[in-house]
Amino acid sequence: MLPRPFHTIWREQCKAAKTLQDRYGLERALDYLIGEKLMNFVEAAEERPEFVQELPAFVAEVRTLFAPEELRSYFDRLEYRLITERAACEEQASESDAWNDPTYVQDKLQRLTWVSAMVLRLGA
Repeated sequence: MLPRPFHTIWREQCKAAKTLQDRYGLERALDYLIGEKLMNFVEAAEERPEFVQELPAFVAEVRTLFAPEELRSYFDRLEYRLITERAACEEQASESDAWNDPTYVQDKLQRLTWVSAMVLRLGA
């Protein structure tokens, strides 16, 4: 059996986000679609060109699902959450924990900044 085309996967994820929003609210839908699926997609795109090709269409679809102020507010909360989680983990982390690796944390923050700018069309 052939693997499903990437566009069918992210389209299904976008549809699922709308269902989540109807059932569980905006925050749950945004966490699922952006905090999980889009961020994972972007991370995969760093290694695989076939993901890069689908990224503009995925981002465009995300923009149609949520209002700009909802997206802006979500990215602000996501950045704050990442920074506070990092601080909490640093207090409790063992030496082998990924949060102790400054490049790991910096990579996550840079990726979040890049995705936020892309979704919100900053600098466009």
